[in-house]
Amino acid sequence: MIWSDPDGTRIDVARPRPVTGRNGVHVYRTPRMTVEISHQGRCNHGMSDYEYPDTVRVFIGPGRGGRPLEGCGGGILPPVTLADTSWSIVDIDGAQVGGEEYELQFDGEGRLSGRAGCNRFSGPYAQQGRFLTAGVTVTQARPCPDAPGAHQRKVLQLLGGPVQISFRGGMIMSLQESRNVPGIFITLRRQ
Repeated sequence: MIWSDPDGTRIDVARPRPVTGRNGVHVYRTPRMTVEISHQGRCNHGMSDYEYPDTVRVFIGPGRGGRPLEGCGGGILPPVTLADTSWSIVDIDGAQVGGEEYELQFDGEGRLSGRAGCNRFSGPYAQQGRFLTAGVTVTQARPCPDAPGAHQRKVLQLLGGPVQISFRGGMIMSLQESRNVPGIFITLRRQ
């Protein structure tokens, strides 16, 4: 286990075998530091909107004396809801895309907005578990070149029907038509 602070202080010790308490907390105890890891609930350290599966407490020195350092650990969890999240579209039906013309945001008031190659669009949305229903309207109507125009049509078609939501970790989301198989499929990266 390694602990370091911004001043350059570093503690590097072999990881001991954990002891698991009645409440499921794993305790790693050494003469120089003690680390407690709890897997109960979601943890947010307050520095971002991301949540993690583990709550971590570190005590420096022998025993559990002094105030612990507290934080979160493990991989980033998917958001509980899409509300107040922003995403970059990185793939539309197998075609890699990117840049500020490819984005999707969900606010906390039930509205989405974004771009998929050309024009801005927005509209209401509702999420029920792993399904998204959107009512999307285009708010600009400038002509679109070939590929961006095709990308926009596909994303608007996808958002026009029930959409299945899936996550890979907490940073990658996939949206896929739930009626048509295989259907339109887009991949997004959390901003």
